[in-house]
Amino acid sequence: MMEIPEGKVSLLDAVPVRCGHITTEWEGECAVLAYPRFKYEWMRRFLLPKGMSPDIHVRLEEHGTAVWNLIVPCAKSSLYLPGTLGRKRIIFPGSPPT
Repeated sequence: MMEIPEGKVSLLDAVPVRCGHITTEWEGECAVLAYPRFKYEWMRRFLLPKGMSPDIHVRLEEHGTAVWNLIVPCAKSSLYLPGTLGRKRIIFPGSPPT
């Protein structure tokens, strides 16, 4: 197994959690995820062309829907590393402030 340099995090050791700003809609048996196109409201107001949806929609197929249903919902938008009790998190760009 490859050793990870200090200060680096292996994403393979991370546990995914659902973000509060991602909504789940259903089309039959498949999930459709929707998340904001812009992080800040002022960007949405000034940079979003008229007629364009303020959210990006991602349609999951049956396997993606099954994986999405296995992810534990959480209000934080990050990945918690196992064994850290939430002390070490990876924050992704576009995440709302915690």
